Amino acid sequence: MARGISLNIGVNRVDPRHYGKIDVLQGCVLDALDMALIALSEGFATHWPLWNERATRDAVTTAIKRAAGQLHRGDFFLLTFSGHGGTVPDTNHDESRENDQTWLLYDCQLIDDELHELLALFDEGVRVLVLSDSCYSGSVLSLTQRARRLFVRENDLPAVRALLPHVARRVYLRNRACYDQVQLDHPLGRAATVNASVLLLSACEDNETADDGPRNGRFTAALRRVWNNGAFRDSYVKFHEEIYSIVVTQNELQRPDRRTEGVVSAAFELQRPFTI
Repeated sequence: MARGISLNIGVNRVDPRHYGKIDVLQGCVLDALDMALIALSEGFATHWPLWNERATRDAVTTAIKRAAGQLHRGDFFLLTFSGHGGTVPDTNHDESRENDQTWLLYDCQLIDDELHELLALFDEGVRVLVLSDSCYSGSVLSLTQRARRLFVRENDLPAVRALLPHVARRVYLRNRACYDQVQLDHPLGRAATVNASVLLLSACEDNETADDGPRNGRFTAALRRVWNNGAFRDSYVKFHEEIYSIVVTQNELQRPDRRTEGVVSAAFELQRPFTI
């Protein structure tokens, strides 16, 4: 019988000793709790959600490595993250652009090079679903006019889950030795071979911003609405389409993305979401 493990991460606030002053978000912890409840309802062995101070880089990487050691062909790993997205300069030159993208964990950013190499630990035939309700914007991006307005937090607009380019740069410079060493320690980066079948559903495209909210992020709220307490019975393809439709109706400049990594599995994409 196939086995499922879920890891759910929500970071509303980060450690000022590492980051300095960073805007506090509202909906990320509840996103993590809601995703954990979905996982439990579908039979996943669910790690107690990692939120705020619990969501350290060591805790997250350790949990992913543990799951990779426990899951084998036919099994399922669900990884969800809600929080700020950021960037650091690409010092190991594995990107086509000048920056690496990051998740802001409580004590330090998790660089996409690290996440890619962590996913490479999973066996062939393991299904991995990554749900990321965060932004991937930074200095490499040309922000739209509305995104710029969102960043200055006008009263009639929601907060967004991203760092302004100058803030991302400041965080990098105050911790430069750490982030440069991380990239030295992960030389393969995106060149690491991923044998699992990975499906990524993210809150927005790389040049966009993801809205936060008082209850959930806009993306997670739409996901919960489509999921409808488990009444949704169609495929990941349809799941993404319906989430996309809700989000862009509310904010035409936030377009949820769907991508694959590793071994492409059409059968996986055609399954009902969260089915072990």
